[in-house]
Amino acid sequence: MPVDEQKKPSNTHMAMFTLALGAWEFFQMAAKAEGVSPNPVGSGGQSLGMYTALSVLGNISLEHNLNVVAHRGASQDRWKELSPTLARELLNDPQAHQMAAIVGLEEHVVEEIAQEAGVYVTAVNGTKLINIAGLRSEMVKARNFALGRGATKTIEIPVGAPFHTPLMAGSANQFQISAGANLAGYVTDSPVLLVDDLTGNRI
Repeated sequence: MPVDEQKKPSNTHMAMFTLALGAWEFFQMAAKAEGVSPNPVGSGGQSLGMYTALSVLGNISLEHNLNVVAHRGASQDRWKELSPTLARELLNDPQAHQMAAIVGLEEHVVEEIAQEAGVYVTAVNGTKLINIAGLRSEMVKARNFALGRGATKTIEIPVGAPFHTPLMAGSANQFQISAGANLAGYVTDSPVLLVDDLTGNRI
């Protein structure tokens, strides 16, 4: 499969989701082989990982979860055409976006750099390891700014879209429509507290 096809969200979504479920199944098998019966009382996941977390606890059927994940990936494939702000000349540019990790700078410094360059902080992975994303032209500036301010290095992350940025707003709206407006409609009753990983609100 060509690299560009490998990076398409519709492909990476399904691959990551099924891999995570497979890892959970393997863990259960390994535990039972040692005489232990896993009985999870909670699970969590960030972004795509929250769908696996719901499946682990049995809060959503595999059929519905596969459907939701497929719709999410398909809507993100179309992020450029669905973006309300993207310049039309970038529609057919496979290099329109970029994501990168900034190593060696404090969070507040990376936030300043992102604002100056016109990109977005997308994840704080740990002390002085922070992801940013945006349009490639602005990302080049941001990474140069970071190196100029003492970053140890910047690492491009090869992804199929500028995830977790306002550039994905159109995809998010499309996902809500295509997946049935609200994931909560698929979720079964559960004694486990379900919390939205974006807002912190109970589902």
